[in-house]
Amino acid sequence: MNIKFSTFVLAISLVLPNLSVAKSLSNQALSYYCGNDKIEYEKSITVGKGTRVHLNEGPFYQVEQAGEYQPTLDFINQQIVSAGVSETCAEFLLTNGFLQSMDSGQMIARVYFDFDNAHLTDKSKYVLDTIMQLLKLNNNNLVVEGHADTTGTADYNFSLGLKRSRSVAQYLKQLGVEKGRLEATSVGDTMPISDNDTEAGRQLNRRVEIK
Repeated sequence: MNIKFSTFVLAISLVLPNLSVAKSLSNQALSYYCGNDKIEYEKSITVGKGTRVHLNEGPFYQVEQAGEYQPTLDFINQQIVSAGVSETCAEFLLTNGFLQSMDSGQMIARVYFDFDNAHLTDKSKYVLDTIMQLLKLNNNNLVVEGHADTTGTADYNFSLGLKRSRSVAQYLKQLGVEKGRLEATSVGDTMPISDNDTEAGRQLNRRVEIK
């Protein structure tokens, strides 16, 4: 069984219900993350209702059944990137747009780190500052999950991932998130989102995800 989503892409903008980038975003921020100082660069996505697909159902090769299935942030991120938007810009647009609902366990934001480093970059701090708007709307507990690329040993990367998650958790506490809501964890290099054989891929794997 698979679930697929109907996706409608327009040439200039993509429109996603409950996921539109706020028009109040400064041109400076758009220039910083998206390399463009014009608000018209704003991008969003529209994803239709999910469809459950049953394969090899009796005499039929597949049977499709409509349903209320919500696309994940990773899925939406892939659609934005496939439209020609950079990973950094896509993360920026998602973080500033996904402010209407937050389900427990779903990724809220992702921040990146320099090689062999657990210090927050200016861009990471900006993302964390932005999601505070969302975190103030609910009292859900948060999992702050640290990741690393495959450079180094597994033990070292687990430790590095934990340092990164603790760095994010500490910053969120400074912003006002209660300590009891935060759980800093690490999976080291075991859950890459990109190819560790390239520098660009390793850069994407040096991250912390907030769920």
